[in-house]
Amino acid sequence: MVRACLLFLFAAKPRLHFACSGIGRYAPEPGMKECLPCEPGKFAPSTGASICQNCTAGTYSLSGAAKCDPCPKGFYSPYPGMSSCKACDPGFFQSRDGQASCDPCPAGYFQQASGQVSASWK
Repeated sequence: MVRACLLFLFAAKPRLHFACSGIGRYAPEPGMKECLPCEPGKFAPSTGASICQNCTAGTYSLSGAAKCDPCPKGFYSPYPGMSSCKACDPGFFQSRDGQASCDPCPAGYFQQASGQVSASWK
């Protein structure tokens, strides 16, 4: 006698895939109901992000950023993932935006204040 086996197929309950609808936000785990804002020093440039990217050296961002902003003249950010820029120390200056370091004053020039965009002649 041959027995017939019945094959039962169970359809898995359909899952809706949640994608972040706003830039500057991410959903790191499947099934999240809300997106999280990117932490300071990170950004998410497009919708549907699962991670936030580090800002590059010379740039910074606040919480929930869609892009990183360049450090202004007189300031710098030496590392990726910075949430703010540092003022150039006395004896240094920075005349360009978006830099990872400051330039030392050349021989014969000085700068006594921090956050300066040029050096003064002695």
